[in-house]
Formats: sequence, structure tokens, C-alpha cells
Amino acid sequence: MIPTLIADDSIAELDVILYLIKKYALPLEPAVASDGEEALHYIQQSPVELLITDIRMPFMDGLALSAKALAVNPYLKIIISSGYQDFSYAKTAISLGVEEYLLKPIQPQEFTQLILRIADKLEKEKQKRQADNLQLAYSRDQITQQLLRGALRSGKDGMLPREIRSLMPDKGELLLLTAESGSLSSLFNLKAEICQLASQFFNYPARCIPIDSQFLLLAVDFSIPADEECGNAKKRADKFVERLKNMYHLPFRGTSSSMPAPEQLLPTVQAMELSLSDTPPEPSENKQEIKNLDSANGKVRFVCEYISTHYQENLSLEALAEISYLHPDYLSRIFKKETGMNLNRYIKTFRLNQACRQLETTQQKITAISASVGYQNCAYFIRSFTEHFGISPEKYRQQHNQFSGGKSL
Repeated sequence: MIPTLIADDSIAELDVILYLIKKYALPLEPAVASDGEEALHYIQQSPVELLITDIRMPFMDGLALSAKALAVNPYLKIIISSGYQDFSYAKTAISLGVEEYLLKPIQPQEFTQLILRIADKLEKEKQKRQADNLQLAYSRDQITQQLLRGALRSGKDGMLPREIRSLMPDKGELLLLTAESGSLSSLFNLKAEICQLASQFFNYPARCIPIDSQFLLLAVDFSIPADEECGNAKKRADKFVERLKNMYHLPFRGTSSSMPAPEQLLPTVQAMELSLSDTPPEPSENKQEIKNLDSANGKVRFVCEYISTHYQENLSLEALAEISYLHPDYLSRIFKKETGMNLNRYIKTFRLNQACRQLETTQQKITAISASVGYQNCAYFIRSFTEHFGISPEKYRQQHNQFSGGKSL
């Protein structure tokens, strides 16, 4: 679905467009604005790929809105819908890069064909940008590896050739990761997952470059970062390393640096390697425990710990697999192998045991207890509880609640 904003001060015109989108099942996810300023604010705050705007609106007209919206998102597609067949309007719209000038009243067939044509164009442009980004990332990886090997030499002015510098990011963050010798293989096996996690964490593309057999270099390429974001990059990098350690239960160590100029990449990384080599590994009183965590057992333990603190939420195999960066089928298999029960049964049992504790120690209503342990449907909770324990929640409370005279379990 294409995130779409429809800007028009006429409720009737908005209703017509929304009706056509629904009737012809057009691939748009529409939001509406009643004036130009409201529309611009929305575009600045939310991802929009298509803008359909009237020309004459309060506070800011559609032409001014189009110019400012394109400054926010150069890839934005714009349809101007107007009842004025004025060549000067159309000429200005074309000069701005507006996709189409649509005359009111809107004709359903014309509108439908236009939207489908723009949807196809957006998809093709998106695929091309993805291909270009992949090619750029590949080129940057190749240049980075050559710089780290010392295979690229600077000129007499101390600068690399312009065509090489133009391919490298102006801003970004470097993270160098390593681990204890027994966990290095896991670090490199997790390279793809760590790279994806870094991209999500920093909201910018991340590249992973192995160095020797001891270090993994993460390069996070900022686009046009805000000054405050650059200033916080070091703290965010440290937080990211901590997150990796907690997620994978592995003795990772890391250090970070602002992205240097390409000519300074090699000495910067060498200094980071030296910093990590001088950092002693974290003490571990139980080496066997670390060995176990560097396995399926560690993944299952992470999932169990997550369930114990998030059992009130909507948990599913797919959601837990995404959080633990595992395929759902693989998580299902290793969970059954390690715990002896399937994941859904484990979640159900954990929730019902939490309900038992509340029934024993509180006077909360059954509906409140049901919601607090992740059951939004109280009738389903009562049925599940009764099937599991052979007794209803109310009778369980009568027998075991410390406030009702029954003995506690």
C-alpha cells in the first residue's frame, strides 16, 4: 500500500477521492488534510509517497505545498487536482515536478488509471533505488577492504582520487566487535543478523566487514544526520554493543569511532583494534555456562526470559522469532527440544501460573486478572484455566486465597 496524503479544504471533494479509492480497491493508504499547512506538517512527520492536493486552500496553496513537500521528500509523487483549467497553474506545476494535473470533477476511470500508473512507477523507482543502494554498498565494501589492506594509495596532496572519495559516506559511525576466542566463530556466523540489527537500531544502512579472524567492522553510513544525532552516536554505539551482549548472551566486546575520512580509515581501525586488545575480557565464573549460551539453549533461555517479562502482551511464535532473530520453524524446533513442550503451550502454562498467584494473593476481579496475564477475552481465560487445572478460577480462589480462609499452595 502506498502512504498517501489528500489535501483539500472541500469535504465533498475529499469524500469523492476516498470513495473512489475504496470502490476500486486502489493500492493507497490515505490520510487527509484540510489546508496546506496541515498537509506540510503531516508530510514532515510521516512517510508519504503520494500527495493529491487541491490548489486553492487556506494558509498555503497547493503549488507552495508541492514545492515544500518535494524539499522534504524528493521522491514524492504529486497529483494536483483543481477545478481551474488555467495554463499558468499547469505550467507552474510542471516546473515543480508535479506528476499530473487533474481537472475536477474527477472522472473515476481517469483517476483509477492514473493511480495505477503512478503505483507502477513508484514500485519500479523503489526497485531501482534498492539496486543502486546495493551497488553502492558493494562498492563501499570493496573500497573499505582495499583501504584496510593498504592497497589504495593517496596522491601527493594526501588525498585519494575524487571518484573514490565520492563513493564513501561523509558521516557515519564505525563499530569494531570482537569476542573471546571460544565465541569468535559465533560472532562471524551472526554477521548477517548483526548487520540487519544495526541497520534497524541506527535507522541507517550498516555494512559488516570481517577483519582477519578476530574482528568484525560495522560501518553505519549516515545520510544527512542532524548535529545532535552525530553527538549521540558514541553513546548509541555503546548501547548497541550492550544490546548484542544481552540478546545473544555472548561475551562480545566493542569500541566505536566517528567515520573518518577515507585516508584515515586504516589508522583509525588500527587504533580501535589496539583499544580492544588492551581491554581484558569480562570475567566469567562459569565457562560451561557461556558455552551453553553459545548454542540453541541460549536462544531458548532468551525467549523464556522475554516471556517472563512480557507475558501480558500479545505473544506469538512469529513475534518471538522476530525478536530473537530466528526463523519461526527453527525456534519452534529448538524450543520443543530444550523445554519438552511447544512454545504456545509454554506461554499458556506460564500465564495461567501467574493467574494462580494472583488468585491466591489478591482480591482482583477475574476480568482484571484475565487481562493482566494476557487474556483479553475473559470467557476464553476461564475456559482455558478450567481445562488446564480442572477447576474454575473462582473455585480455585475460594480454596486457596489467603484472604478467603482457604490455605495457600
